[in-house]
Amino acid sequence: MRKFTLLFLALIFAGKGWAQGLPATPSDSVFAQATVTNQFDVVDEYIYLHNNRSDSVAVSWHLVSADVPAGWDYLLCDNNNCYDLLGNSTTRVSSKFAVGDSINMHGEFEPSCINGTGTMVISVKVVGDTGSINLIYSANLNTTCATAVPAIGADKVKIYPTAVSNSMNIAGLSQANNVKVKVYNMIGNVMLQNDITAPGNIVSVNTSTLPTGVYIVAIDYNGQRIVTRRIEKLN
Repeated sequence: MRKFTLLFLALIFAGKGWAQGLPATPSDSVFAQATVTNQFDVVDEYIYLHNNRSDSVAVSWHLVSADVPAGWDYLLCDNNNCYDLLGNSTTRVSSKFAVGDSINMHGEFEPSCINGTGTMVISVKVVGDTGSINLIYSANLNTTCATAVPAIGADKVKIYPTAVSNSMNIAGLSQANNVKVKVYNMIGNVMLQNDITAPGNIVSVNTSTLPTGVYIVAIDYNGQRIVTRRIEKLN
């Protein structure tokens, strides 16, 4: 999986301060424009919150809104972990960071070979305080993937739940043979692989050995990749 280092248009702005003493750098709004050439390419955006207060702090945050093309995945990472935000507005809390240190509120878009423009808005506040700031992540992405995902992957195969503990289920493979299921971590390493020669209506994959975090599930059918989905492994 490749990650893009992008020129953010927001760099022309000075970091903005706010009432809670955590100025955002380069700004509280970042924008990326890129061309992706692989189904697994991830576009990264970074906003740093600098602790100008007199004590160590943690921040709580949640998804306010997301306007992205159908088929895109999007997530946000704090100094604890990365979290899939697709349909997920759960409030998260970072680890504390010291006076003078910064926390990287790292946004990611995964377009899965789909052109378009997307935006997600994240509300952040210092734990114990009342004021908040909105961080805005936007991207305009063009894709030139060599091979498109076949239609079978879009309308027949379902992977659920998106937040897993001991297992995940895959539905829609009953008419397929020679299926490979691979689970990748966010740097592209294969963490799990199952070869399924005679799928049933629902296939269960054991995920109990995966560490907590965000992963990409890829399904190959007759040597061709038909589906990719993002899952989150819970404790």
